[in-house]
Amino acid sequence: MKYNVSRLSNFELLRLVAIFMIIIHHLVIKSAQTCGYTHPYDLNQDGLTGVFLNSLTASGVNLFLLISGWFGVRKIKTQIIRLILDCFIYSFITNILCIVFLGYPFSWNELFYSCIFTHNWFVYAFIIFLLLSPIVERSLVQIDRKTLFHFVCLLTIVNVIIGFMGGMYRHNGYNAYNFIYLFVIGRYLHIISEEKKYIQFSKYSIIGWILCALPLTIGFIVLTHYKEWDESFSQNYFGYNNPFIILSSIFLFMSFSTMKIKSKIVNLLAKSVFGIFLLHTTTIFIYY
Repeated sequence: MKYNVSRLSNFELLRLVAIFMIIIHHLVIKSAQTCGYTHPYDLNQDGLTGVFLNSLTASGVNLFLLISGWFGVRKIKTQIIRLILDCFIYSFITNILCIVFLGYPFSWNELFYSCIFTHNWFVYAFIIFLLLSPIVERSLVQIDRKTLFHFVCLLTIVNVIIGFMGGMYRHNGYNAYNFIYLFVIGRYLHIISEEKKYIQFSKYSIIGWILCALPLTIGFIVLTHYKEWDESFSQNYFGYNNPFIILSSIFLFMSFSTMKIKSKIVNLLAKSVFGIFLLHTTTIFIYY
């Protein structure tokens, strides 16, 4: 999530929006529990608000990968070391806060478990993605628009059609392959970003982000009405490689990519997004 380039406030603002979306997503599925993640969904009891909010915000993680694809990945070794250290530092801080202010009982085992990164699927997948990124970057060097479009189409067949729709492998997008897929899309969007059609479409693409939430919401309600509930259904349905969630993230990304913003405050605040992510996803704190 760090780049060896001057920070552009429009993308830094998008990072702030993305982390806010992730927090809302987690609140809906883990706290409000209105999307059938931990118990069966009941339209009369749970209503539409939680499902619609989740449909709007489930693309938060994808936005970070699109940003990475737009700028590229540099200083891979430094990023991996920083990720692991951040996991330890922020998890340790969260443990102390929960013990002191929330009365959580101290446990050396709990402290050790929460400070290692393996329990956090995003960090684990992002490290794998970083390790593979030199190969991906090499394949994208001096690539032309047409060839890159063909790459995107092929990856879509594997990740969306075979993966999400066919369920042939872990099909909810919680993996490094989906990260690579989004990274390539981000690079493609960067290549075509100067084209007139891209600029014109980006002015209205935020509408596409909102519209994508409608079929996601309706489809979930219809399927949960006719399908017997199981715990993995919602997680797979709202998977990060769901085509509507992918389109949702692309539409919102395009809207921010053409904004003209300069703000030192936004750039400063955006440096905190990964810390916020780690603080609120620590195993102890997520319970509260």
